[in-house]
Amino acid sequence: MLLVQILLAHLKGNPAVLLLEDAQRFDSASWALLADVREEVQPLLCVIVTGPVDNDTAAAELRQILADHGTYHLQLQPLSLVETENLVCRRLGVSRLPPEVASFIYERAEGHPFFSEELASALRDAGFITIWNGECLLSHEAGDLRTAKFPDNLEAVITSRIDRLQQQHQLVLKVGAVLGRVFSLSLLRGIYPIEADKAQLPEYLQALERRGLLVPKPHAAEGTFLFKHALTQEVAYNLLPFAQRQLHQAVAEHFERAHGSKLELYYPLLAHHWYRVVASSALVPGGGRPSPELIGRAVLYLQRAGEQAIRNDAGQEAVQHYSHAIELLRHLPESPERVEQEIGLQIGLGNAQVATLGFGSDEVEQTFARARELCREVGDTRHLFPVLFGLWQHYVVRAQLDVARELAEQMLMFAERRRQRVPLLVSHRGLGTQLFHQGDFERSRAHLERSIVLYAPDFDRNLGHLYIHDPRIAALAILSLTLWMLGRTAEALERSRVSIALARELGHGFSTTFALVVASILRQILRDVEGARTHADQVYQLKAEATLGAWVSFADAIRAWAMAELGQHDEGLDLLRQALIELQAAGMGMFMPWTFSVFADLCVRAGRVDEGLSVIGEAMESSRLSGARWWEAELMRQRAELVHSMGETEEASLLLHEALALAREQGRARSSCAPGSAWRACSPRTPPRAPA
Repeated sequence: MLLVQILLAHLKGNPAVLLLEDAQRFDSASWALLADVREEVQPLLCVIVTGPVDNDTAAAELRQILADHGTYHLQLQPLSLVETENLVCRRLGVSRLPPEVASFIYERAEGHPFFSEELASALRDAGFITIWNGECLLSHEAGDLRTAKFPDNLEAVITSRIDRLQQQHQLVLKVGAVLGRVFSLSLLRGIYPIEADKAQLPEYLQALERRGLLVPKPHAAEGTFLFKHALTQEVAYNLLPFAQRQLHQAVAEHFERAHGSKLELYYPLLAHHWYRVVASSALVPGGGRPSPELIGRAVLYLQRAGEQAIRNDAGQEAVQHYSHAIELLRHLPESPERVEQEIGLQIGLGNAQVATLGFGSDEVEQTFARARELCREVGDTRHLFPVLFGLWQHYVVRAQLDVARELAEQMLMFAERRRQRVPLLVSHRGLGTQLFHQGDFERSRAHLERSIVLYAPDFDRNLGHLYIHDPRIAALAILSLTLWMLGRTAEALERSRVSIALARELGHGFSTTFALVVASILRQILRDVEGARTHADQVYQLKAEATLGAWVSFADAIRAWAMAELGQHDEGLDLLRQALIELQAAGMGMFMPWTFSVFADLCVRAGRVDEGLSVIGEAMESSRLSGARWWEAELMRQRAELVHSMGETEEASLLLHEALALAREQGRARSSCAPGSAWRACSPRTPPRAPA
């Protein structure tokens, strides 16, 4: 990205400190940009400045970055009375305040810096105080400030200040608010509604700067202004309800004229302004019906902005863009074309919801189910394949494997009927993954290898944005586990290595996360503590928690196991217990038999044998009900080891023979069942009879 390139060129490998203020206000696009910078620019110390932060309500990305060792958190606390007085004195240009004024501002603003400044300015604008020869004096007309009728919240104070401005200054501030937090004089002049006043705009802006409502933007081109606070812009914008639509349209058309050859750089901006143009009419009772042409224009930019947000890992913004597009689309006349367009928007929305809410969320299921319903309305449509894939991904993650298998087979039938390479490679990847979880390892291997062969690197690098994971990387990752199940350990490790290398080369966050998580699971199965922990730690070094979603909890499971391997049994068990809670809350069913197996192992190490047995029993029952049988033989072996240690030799022998029979049925090498002391102690040549 351009910002990363600029920083790298400027720093030339030298250490740097990045100071970020008001971080609690960042959106997901800002976090994604910061993640790119942190990943590429090293060594880097991030100093995050925030107001008081509630960990329960703070953005997930903020919590994630604050937990990183390369971050220093500077949390600003409310100002004291003395600090408030010093701040206000600097703002007014005086040496001290009358005690009653200082007390009034401190009690109303409760130590909030911006509120304190705005109250002081409002007291001056309203005539309650005057500034004379560098002194602040309480006006005779002010009386007792404690009983004065004065706004008691920040928004009302800002409103009162704007209302006292000259009409020309008010209009400049309100039009600027439509342009955004930052705007230029040239853009303001280009859309200003009163032609006769355009020559005086520099003078009006200077007056607003003197009032402390606008400030010149540091390190920007001359004539670029910044609202001193985002709340000032918001209040000014809301004071202009009747002209908003016309001004938004003027801004959008200005950008289309000025940047026609590079509109992709302005899709989010154009989406915002055209949405405001249409929404102010279409979505407001009695607001009139905008023309289909305007609605179509708004929907187009919203869709393009959504696609761009997905590519930039800004999932929350993508959800908003797609939701707005669908909202507006329903105001167009019904037609087959409108249905087709809505299917595409629903697919985009579903993928954005996966990025923000996780594969297993109810919202993802509802969105793709709506898209499939629309596909049935129009009949044969190219959109059917990504809709089927979205539903398949949801159900396979939730381990509803019977439904998922039906969808995987429908995908393959669609692809074979159309004879299209990309649907074929995605279908083989899907069916191979499906068969792996169901324990059909040889057929899984065949489909996954077919998918990898069909992948064309020169043409398919963007498939991860449409199919959540790059299909080749996902296929290689699952293939590594499949090969281990078939006893081909060296090949499994090689496929795992290649999946990570390709993911890093591609630079796609979801694909890299998936490759690392599966690699860490493989290393844990191989009892490689260092390798498993390294991959789990690498998951944490990736961008932001919103990108990682529930997958970060699998990294926690690996970390918990590694802690137990190093003797920290109770600490590891606590961490894994929390990871399980988070995985279940996210609707995650994929890899859960393995996760419960690890949890049971940690329970036993911590001396909680009964809990371990109970967990294994529940995991075995869940595997049988869901059809997720890939780890079932291991669960049987694990239970056999436990019951054998308790003297239940016959049950242990029965379980071990069942495990071996299942492993043979699945085509697994006997060594992958990893039999231990129970197998050595009770391995008769013929299996015992099951109890009558």
